[in-house]
Amino acid sequence: MERVGLGLCPNTTVLDALYLASEHRILSALEKATGDCVLLIAHNPGIGEFAADFASHPPPHPDFLRYPTAATAVFELKADNWAQARFGENEVIDFATPRELEADT
Repeated sequence: MERVGLGLCPNTTVLDALYLASEHRILSALEKATGDCVLLIAHNPGIGEFAADFASHPPPHPDFLRYPTAATAVFELKADNWAQARFGENEVIDFATPRELEADT
């Protein structure tokens, strides 16, 4: 994997189990993550259900619960580490859809 545009080359793990995974399988994979920051990419409907369940409360964004394709959510983990990550405890710091990102360019 090439640099992500942030001046760094992250460790990358591809998990076939995340393809069409449920929100519970996604959480299970996240609990095994290491490092301070995780970029998790998965498919709908699982990733949208994961985001809705992972958040302590949804942000005031009209598309968050619909979670369109390629939407991006940024969470602040409230647990001390990924192994302790739980549904319903994490703050949504930001949420954007591809259409919004295109409008910003």
